[in-house]
Amino acid sequence: MTGGDSFGVLEPGRAADFVALDFSPLSDIRLLQDKSRIRAVHIAGKEICIPDRAYDPRQVTDFALVNWTDLYTRERVAELRRQRPHLAAAE
Repeated sequence: MTGGDSFGVLEPGRAADFVALDFSPLSDIRLLQDKSRIRAVHIAGKEICIPDRAYDPRQVTDFALVNWTDLYTRERVAELRRQRPHLAAAE
């Protein structure tokens, strides 16, 4: 592998991908699921700030799909388009 001297080095002036944690993942890997324990995420040397979500995507269910009752065939979509006024600005 060429350029091996540029990999695995964390120092000023180098672009690196890394995660700063307040614990050792070797002690308990499950702690990686606790976002409050992650101090920083850097990609290509730049810090990435991800906004907090109002929900945990791992807890999202298919509840909406269970309640989905209308079958959207081409005929049904055409029928719905006839019922709704068409907006010229949307074209």
